Amino acid sequence: MSDTFVKCDRCGRQTRVAFAKGLARGWPECCGETMRLVRTNADIGATVGDHLADTPLPRVRAFFEGRGRI
Repeated sequence: MSDTFVKCDRCGRQTRVAFAKGLARGWPECCGETMRLVRTNADIGATVGDHLADTPLPRVRAFFEGRGRI
């Protein structure tokens, strides 16, 4: 389900993505940069909670310290 709208700040390209997939795999890129999230209908708190529920704490900590991906 595409519930999130993103846009390239350089060329203006726009697309819709699934918030959960963007969170899990990374946001789309365009013109060599990550596209900006413009708006979402996703329940961000619930989606982040679901995504992190099965992730071991050391991986979460490493991600927030800039040492890895979740």
